[in-house]
Amino acid sequence: KRGEINDQDDKPNTVFFDVQSDQVDTVKSIVDRLGVELKFHDPMVTMRLTHLRSEPVGQMRRNRELEGWALSREYRSTYRGELRPHEPIIEGEFISQANLDGSEPIPISVEERIVEALKLELGDLITWDVQGLPIETVVTSIRKVDWRQMQPNFFVVFPSGILEEAPANHILAAKAQGIETITALQGEVVRTFPNVSAINLSMVLESLEDIFDKVGFVVRFMASFTILTGIVALIATVLTSRYQRMKESVLLRSLGANTAQVRKIMAVEYFLVGGLGSAAGVLLSLGGAWAMTHFIFKIDLYVPWGITFASIALIGFLTLATGMLNSMGIAKRPPIEALRYEQGGA
Repeated sequence: KRGEINDQDDKPNTVFFDVQSDQVDTVKSIVDRLGVELKFHDPMVTMRLTHLRSEPVGQMRRNRELEGWALSREYRSTYRGELRPHEPIIEGEFISQANLDGSEPIPISVEERIVEALKLELGDLITWDVQGLPIETVVTSIRKVDWRQMQPNFFVVFPSGILEEAPANHILAAKAQGIETITALQGEVVRTFPNVSAINLSMVLESLEDIFDKVGFVVRFMASFTILTGIVALIATVLTSRYQRMKESVLLRSLGANTAQVRKIMAVEYFLVGGLGSAAGVLLSLGGAWAMTHFIFKIDLYVPWGITFASIALIGFLTLATGMLNSMGIAKRPPIEALRYEQGGA
């Protein structure tokens, strides 16, 4: 529905990237002076993985069980004293504070995708190259991150007290009321620090919403056209089966079935034809949608079960109504008349 993507009631609508450590306080003061709400602030420290379970990464790249992108990528990690609601712990315990004294590995929290890609377990040792400084860490918790949240998400979160002195880029997001306030905030920050990049999320989300609306219209149109074509084909099949229904009615009446029984048999047959056909189509479409969302987009499939079951029932009743209208008068005919009709048609 329109408006779901750009639901900004509690979301940031202005984001500042590449804020340096000595610029953070000034940017925060500008945000506060303009009466804008600061939603979040995350430092990002770049690092690379050098050793996994005390084995060099270069040797582990030949291990086909591990995913190469997770071994060779440049990580942008953060440090915090707490986790956010959208990244709950699923295993272990998050350590909020640590000391870089070299006596023992630093406890870190890793995201479940990295756990799957690197086959990690609680207690595994990981050594990082943090801009030339090797830091040995140990996995003490595993998080499940909701990547759909409009805020930065990280594969690795360090505790406070470790990376504060490391060179970092900071990202800050704020919630400003009105386009005038957004423009004033972005203009003052960028004039003060030309290196900072500012993004108006409202404009981005509106553009995405327009694109998704157009894509959704095309998808709905093609789906409607396909459904209409299928219904026409189904009705044509039912209409061309009148002769077959007459032969079945002759056989049933000859065996002693009355008019009501013949109608019930035809009604059940028509309903099952439409219902089972639509159910098969729904199962195939759900299977294709699940495969795409699971293997390509890596997200959970949402299925509107109410509409799905209602569609199956609706097509079943539509087939029933069409078939019964097409078979009007067949069940009332005596067997001898139906046989004469069949012989005359032959």
